[in-house]
Amino acid sequence: MANTHRSGRTNTGHPSAIAILIILGLGAAVTALRIYIGYGIPVYLRGQYMADDFLMVRYAESLLKGEWLGEFRGATLTKVVGYSAYLAIMSKLGIPYSLGNTVFYCLCVLLFCVALYKLFPNLYVGFFMYVYLLFSPIMFNKDAIQKIYRAGFQSSVTLLLIAAIIGVYGTILRRQHVVRTILWSLLASVSLTVFWFTKEDGIWLTPFVVCGLGIAAVVLFTGDNKSSNGYGVWSGGGDGSGRGRNKPSGSSGAFGGGFGGGGNKPSHGRVPHSKAYVITCCICFLLPAVSLLAASFAIRFTNNRHYGEFAVTDRNDTYYSKVMSDLYHIDDGQQSLIIWLSRDGLEKAFEVSPTLAETKPYIDGMYQGSWAVTTDGEMHGDGIYWALREAVEANGLYEKGGAVVNEYYKKVHEELTAAFKDGRLPKDTKSIYISSGGRGMTKEEILEYFPAKFPEMVKVLIKYSLNVTAASPAEGDPEHVQRMAAIVKSPYVLEDGSNASEFDVGVTFAVYDTLVYSKCGIAVTIVAAIGFLLFFIILIVGLFRKNFDRVPLLLVSLGMGLSAALYIFAILWFCAWNTMELAYEYLGPVVLIINALQVLGVSLLVTEIMRVARNMKDR
Repeated sequence: MANTHRSGRTNTGHPSAIAILIILGLGAAVTALRIYIGYGIPVYLRGQYMADDFLMVRYAESLLKGEWLGEFRGATLTKVVGYSAYLAIMSKLGIPYSLGNTVFYCLCVLLFCVALYKLFPNLYVGFFMYVYLLFSPIMFNKDAIQKIYRAGFQSSVTLLLIAAIIGVYGTILRRQHVVRTILWSLLASVSLTVFWFTKEDGIWLTPFVVCGLGIAAVVLFTGDNKSSNGYGVWSGGGDGSGRGRNKPSGSSGAFGGGFGGGGNKPSHGRVPHSKAYVITCCICFLLPAVSLLAASFAIRFTNNRHYGEFAVTDRNDTYYSKVMSDLYHIDDGQQSLIIWLSRDGLEKAFEVSPTLAETKPYIDGMYQGSWAVTTDGEMHGDGIYWALREAVEANGLYEKGGAVVNEYYKKVHEELTAAFKDGRLPKDTKSIYISSGGRGMTKEEILEYFPAKFPEMVKVLIKYSLNVTAASPAEGDPEHVQRMAAIVKSPYVLEDGSNASEFDVGVTFAVYDTLVYSKCGIAVTIVAAIGFLLFFIILIVGLFRKNFDRVPLLLVSLGMGLSAALYIFAILWFCAWNTMELAYEYLGPVVLIINALQVLGVSLLVTEIMRVARNMKDR
């Protein structure tokens, strides 16, 4: 029987049963506190946002009535259905939105920590990660959790998807029972599908998913098929002391750890690479993609049956998206990043497309004064995206169904394309376009914009300088407010603000939580960077000694970091016409990734220092 040291460790290097019970008890306590605080923060009902908050609620209402997305209108196929389905399910079950959101987030954080434990099997690090993510200020942010919109839900699902991919990789890496791989694969299938259909820009995390499953496949096929020993996984010591545990050598290659030192002992339930095992794992690797394709087909089929358009949304899968791409490619001589299509450019399109010109009277009226036109007389950003569909709807086309609408846009696209080809319509050939749904940028604009904005955005994310939690009164049409309240079933501040003081505890806690994280943000990031640098140096030295134990953790950290950088780049590109506040709202998933990397970096530094100190002491 293992002896227990005063430090709470057994002589096997594992935390003692008492230490585990204490951590579990503390975990339960902080979880209960987090749920209490989350439920104590009011939702923010914005009934006037017809294409955002209220649209999500209108989708949910229609789903609950069995009417899919409701009557076919200009905005019906503008956004994916995932978040509204989530709203509808919680409403049907009678779960208050703020409570359900908080519990779901806690579950996602827990699963992320469980998955990461497979690569960094240190219970104390896992607990630190759990608490730090649990109270991340971004999940107290007004835009993330108070608005009835998808930002907070997207952040939770992002964490869940990353956890599932790490889980699949970790079970293969450690040669755990195939049932565990199956369970993580099922979670990956569900989370990838939900993630993809929560927001239209889900492609940013695709490289992480594909590479994660691909590397797991490499490990599966390059490992030792004859041995049931697990691959090497560096932990710095399961007790947090920095003391690694020995294991049999010669277990794997660069993606799978191995060759001695600092790895785990093989756990029970690991199996050899039998043919059935390999086939099952391969199915697990493919299942997320198959599930996503099946869900995509099901949504397309349903939209076609209800609206006559075989599309997930009209942003990418219809002729409407081609028309918008055409309009954004018009060379109108404008240099401002905030104007995607000037009025002059639109007039040129009217001149060459008689079909598009049918909307001119309505759009001209909008230029005389409407929500879409600013004080400079232009539509900024994606204003034309919404104005055009509003004009087409006003002409009565949407009443005739999706097939008629798509045919209309097809004709416009053909006219604009012909005008580009024969030179009647000047086309922008100098700009780089990363999406059909937005303005391009020239190389000069990119070099001027991103070197300044990217580090500024990173600093904002680290310092939470745009994070806000408040007891904001409901806004908009009273009928819309009531319909939103009926769906979310959560406490909210009345239009007159008379009950705002009821939420002082939750809001005050969130404000101080943000303040603490903000004050520590830069320092924690610097320490984490030092930790990763030290970790990388030791990893390089280890590679020369054929020790690959640290490689899996490096790959996952690098994958998350690069994914975050890619999403920051994409969001800054889109938000070049708008404010940093909007970019911050969209970048909630990136904040959670940064938080996870901060904890990892600090933990790596501590465990490496403790390992070196213990080795020196042993000498």
